[in-house]
Amino acid sequence: FEAMCDSAVQQIDSFVPQNLVQLMWACGTAGYRHETFLRAAARVAKRTIDQFSSQHQSNFLWACARLNFKEDVELLRVVAAAAQRKMHEGSPQHLSNIAWAASQLGPQHFQDCLYAVVSETSRRIAEFDPPSIMMLSDSLYEAKFNHGGEIMQVLRGQVQRMGNELFDLFTNGLPRPRGRGSQQELTEYQRRLRKVGLTTFGYEHTTSLFEQLQLAEGLPWQITE
Repeated sequence: FEAMCDSAVQQIDSFVPQNLVQLMWACGTAGYRHETFLRAAARVAKRTIDQFSSQHQSNFLWACARLNFKEDVELLRVVAAAAQRKMHEGSPQHLSNIAWAASQLGPQHFQDCLYAVVSETSRRIAEFDPPSIMMLSDSLYEAKFNHGGEIMQVLRGQVQRMGNELFDLFTNGLPRPRGRGSQQELTEYQRRLRKVGLTTFGYEHTTSLFEQLQLAEGLPWQITE
């Protein structure tokens, strides 16, 4: 990676956005931070940001967040403003990635951008799968983003529906213990759980769900269990 980044620095002014973002993404994935390359990449990104697609913007910010590269505040604000202009082009994953990156890089630089993410998500909520919704919800929670008014309620309403289904699954929908329940009960439980489509219910909402389950069962639920 060191040799690759050294070479990239020498020719970075001839990079198109795809070249720049791919190398940033590779460094972010590997967790390799090359200071000279990052400063050069920031300089080129600020100059060519209008050539970035929504995917380029999302991947670039994701890589910055992975590498904890947030010293260049001007870069963060330039990319955030550009992302707002192309928010309508972003896929659900791109929008969720932007929100996560913003929560890591300094939400104060992304307030208008986060508002645009929430607005676009609310407009296209049917396109978002459960993991994308939860990633976005977690990111906004980490960013302490409390703006958005009614459009935030669209996102929270979607999360609430998933929470209601999980609550019912873990109370009324639990199959009886092995030897007492039928295979049909287990199959139906597994079908409903897969249909929810989640691997996590997120930082903000898991605690609330466990609190409700404690009340429903009359016994304390330990998160470690």
